[in-house]
Amino acid sequence: MFRMFLQRSEIVSMSRQRIICNFINRNIINETGIYHERWLTLHSE
Repeated sequence: MFRMFLQRSEIVSMSRQRIICNFINRNIINETGIYHERWLTLHSE
């Protein structure tokens, strides 16, 4: 019983970490995408 609860909470924490990682990765991609757009507009003039 207790072991099953532990496994369940481990799975929940793993999925939470994955969600956080995906969120961070998306933010990094968005930041670099914005940065590349700015860089292109700066250097195209």
